[in-house]
Amino acid sequence: VVTVYDFLKSLPNILETLKNCENKCLKDGEKRAAKFLNETFISPIIPLIEKFDKYIQLVESTIDLEAAKNHEY
Repeated sequence: VVTVYDFLKSLPNILETLKNCENKCLKDGEKRAAKFLNETFISPIIPLIEKFDKYIQLVESTIDLEAAKNHEY
């Protein structure tokens, strides 16, 4: 549960990095690469972030995440 939570919490940072890469591709005239990034990674991640928001809230409200960092479950 905590590992999935950690992954889901990292998705906004991953999305931001991918968007930065997409913007760099567009700036450098690499439209095909930008389109690939958007269609393959960026667009699918956005609904995942929204879909799993409730899961993140549930984990944060029910699990002692500090204890989980020390493998105390």
